[in-house]
This record gives sequence, C-alpha cells and structure tokens, in this order.
Amino acid sequence: ASFYNTEPQIGAIVNGMALGLEEKKANGEPIDGETINTLKVGLMGPIAGIGDSMIPGMLIPILLSIGMALAAGGSILGPLFYTVAWLGIIIPGSWFLFLKGYKMGSGSVEMLVSSKSTRLREALSLLGVFVMGGVAASYVKLGTGLEFVTKDGVNIHVQQMLDGIFPQLLPLVVVLGTWYLMAKRGVSPVKAMVLLLVLAALGVVSGLFAG
Repeated sequence: ASFYNTEPQIGAIVNGMALGLEEKKANGEPIDGETINTLKVGLMGPIAGIGDSMIPGMLIPILLSIGMALAAGGSILGPLFYTVAWLGIIIPGSWFLFLKGYKMGSGSVEMLVSSKSTRLREALSLLGVFVMGGVAASYVKLGTGLEFVTKDGVNIHVQQMLDGIFPQLLPLVVVLGTWYLMAKRGVSPVKAMVLLLVLAALGVVSGLFAG
C-alpha cells in the first residue's frame, strides 16, 4: 500500500471517494487498485492544504477565541462551548464530505482542487492569520519588572519605557519566537509549551517577568 496522510476532517472526502471506487471495482467495473492508490496519493497534498487552512488555520482559532472569552474568570462555559461547537461542526461536516466522495467518486474533489481552490485556500489562510493575531494580542500577557536608577537618581521602569516605544512588545516577541521555533526549527507544540513554562517560572522567580 502507498503512503497516505492528509487532513483528517476535510480529507474524509478522499476516504469516501476511495471507498466508492473500491465498491465499483468489487462489482466488476474496470477500475484497478493502482488507479485508486494514485488518486489517493495525488489528492492527499491539495486536500491537506485546504483542510489545514480551514480547520487549524481558521475554525479552531475562532472557536478557541470565543471559548477563552467565555472561560474568563473560571467559567465552565468556555470549554463546554468549544467541545460542543467543535463536535457539532466536525462530525456532520466530515460525514457529509465522506458521503459526497462516496457518491461522486473522483469527480467529487473537483470543487476542492480546481483553480478556484487556490484563491480560497489563500483567503482562508489570511483569515486564520488575522484570527491568530487577534487571539495573541488579547490573551498573551507579559511584562517585565526590571528597573534601574540613573546616576542622577532617576528611577527608570523598563516596562514603562517599552510601552512608550512599542506597546505590547514582549508578548509579540513571545508569539514570534514560538512561531519561529515551531515553524522553522521543527519544535513540537508540547516541547514549545514546556519551554514557555520553564522560561515563565524562571522569569517570575528572578523578577525579570511581571504580570
């Protein structure tokens, strides 16, 4: 069997297509297994690109931002909203795409891999960037408690100085630094979270960071 890996939710359409073609092959239609494998391998990349733009790039950040706002102050509505909304969208959505692929065969993916899909994918990616930027700006909080005294006896608070030059500079550095580690250095999300936790603990203990 050929290697196959695609975005699991939107990729359900490929699974349905393969099942439909396998059924036709089993019923005696002139479809060979190599054709089905070739279609799966050829479609997994484009479908993954679309799915990654739509699901983790757009839908999940939107649902999480709403859930985080509802969870402010310890309310259980936040995680409940995210869980119910996610399952309510993904389960029927994936099932619909699976049936679409099953009923239409290879023709069912034309709407996803046509020339229009490139513009759709770019638009969804851009929307995802805006959403993630809004979430980062709203929920990433970081300041420094550093201060020093000049020779003239003037107290200088580093955080106040940074706010005067570039407000929210430290949260931006954290977000961009995390993105660099994950996107350019291949650091896994779990390792990135552990690293941030360690840095936060050391920063608070040393007085470098302040809420």
